[in-house]
Amino acid sequence: MTVRDIHSRREMSRLAAGFVAATEAAGARCILATAVSGRDGVGTVVPGLVDALSEHSVRPTRFMRWGWLQKVEPFTLTPSEMVIVLGPPMLEGDEFLDIPHVWMEQFDASVLVVGRRRTRRDDLAVASRWLRDAGLPPLGVIINATPLPPVSFAESVKTSWAHVRDRWHRATTDGGGPSPGAAP
Repeated sequence: MTVRDIHSRREMSRLAAGFVAATEAAGARCILATAVSGRDGVGTVVPGLVDALSEHSVRPTRFMRWGWLQKVEPFTLTPSEMVIVLGPPMLEGDEFLDIPHVWMEQFDASVLVVGRRRTRRDDLAVASRWLRDAGLPPLGVIINATPLPPVSFAESVKTSWAHVRDRWHRATTDGGGPSPGAAP
């Protein structure tokens, strides 16, 4: 299923309807939502999906981020409940390995979010194979066609500050430091 605009109520409603149908057909109640890469938009698509599920799902839905799993013991789901855990990107870093084993055993299925024109097919195939091997068959793939947001002001300030800090570090370690009173 393709999501062209994660801010569109209609798009997210359509996604939620398809998600409910897939989970009911598979009998899945504890789902890991992950992405191939952090740039695929899983952090915005999945919370939007969870919000839209309130209109389509007959089950109460709990939403958790993978970092919370270290602090929360797996709980027994009633037959009417569903849990969606927003997991880390699969092929970037090793955070995926930090998901507690007791939680990995709880998951029935997974959902992969990929970025349209950002995710390579080979990477998608590897991620899907890893999920299947871990016992988390993908219910489906959500193709996020929403363009990446522009760099925020905070990010540009953070990047600028990092650049200034690096210049200052090089100046103080490579040539005896800047002259007194000089700006970095």
